[in-house]
Amino acid sequence: MSSRRVSHGRQVPRQGVIVTGAASGIGEATARRFVTEGAKVALVDRDKASLEEVAKSLPADQVMVQATDVSDRVPSIEWSRLSSTAWAGWTSS
Repeated sequence: MSSRRVSHGRQVPRQGVIVTGAASGIGEATARRFVTEGAKVALVDRDKASLEEVAKSLPADQVMVQATDVSDRVPSIEWSRLSSTAWAGWTSS
């Protein structure tokens, strides 16, 4: 897995990251930081409207959006299955 060193000494995987709770607060700040560091980020939250607003403020080629409640196992598993193929193509670009 290729990665690059970021200013705070950790590494950001180039393949991408998933950030839950990305519509606000710490999740949003975390997503923004990863995007700033060059990662491709899957933004996940159950608040679709807020999630879409966050996504609009970030580079479209670096974010993917999924409104789902990660505490609800069935939709989360289904999203994981459906996105795995898309994720592979998305992060290789």
